Amino acid sequence: LFPPELFMYWSLNLGDTGVYILNVAFFTLVSLLAGHLAYFIGRLLYKNFSEKIYKRNFFIKYIPWVQKLGPPLIIIAAMTTLPWSTICLIMGAIRFDYGKFTLYSISRIIRFVLYAYLVFGSKILFL
Repeated sequence: LFPPELFMYWSLNLGDTGVYILNVAFFTLVSLLAGHLAYFIGRLLYKNFSEKIYKRNFFIKYIPWVQKLGPPLIIIAAMTTLPWSTICLIMGAIRFDYGKFTLYSISRIIRFVLYAYLVFGSKILFL
């Protein structure tokens, strides 16, 4: 619910650069694990989700789109402020391949590294 940059700014004041890097690594790991947890919750909800979707013919035509556009959707959600856990939940609910999901979710690390660099750089600018 909270943007990771908020925690990055908070961790800037906890110690030196090493502490900051460890905190960012911890936040990255927690974010990735939360996304995978949401994916598995989506997998558990698959039966209920699919029954409701198939009762409404309107949504059936969009499932192949989500399957096809899943990789870019995962990467965009991982790199931007789109709701990461919601996208992970949807990918699990439509039974998107877990190996591919894991591969594309690694792009979340790039976001954290880039944002951590920018947040740390902003501290240097304001000293």
